[in-house]
Amino acid sequence: MMNKTKIICITPVFNDWESFEILVKQLKKIQDSNSFKIKILAINDGSTDVYIKDNPEFGLDLQIVNLKINIGHQRAIGVGLQYVFNEENDYDYVVVMDSDGEDKPEHIVELLNIL
Repeated sequence: MMNKTKIICITPVFNDWESFEILVKQLKKIQDSNSFKIKILAINDGSTDVYIKDNPEFGLDLQIVNLKINIGHQRAIGVGLQYVFNEENDYDYVVVMDSDGEDKPEHIVELLNIL
């Protein structure tokens, strides 16, 4: 049996939870069609909109780190990277993705094939 490649996907989110859910569903498809195990680490960059993460249809490991204030896209990514460095130890790769549709989840497959 082949081991699944474990990927942590860091994505900053500021109020656009609808786009975030689209990203989660796309990542689920990528996970299901490849030998990946994807964990999503959403950095809630001080959103004023409330997000309920308990959606069983996602089928992915999803964790949200809530920041009290908006610190901006790049700093939120930095917080996510520091969180992974300090708190996570069971992963093969870390991928940073925008949750607003700018980054395509299928590019993860291409990146890993290049590696």
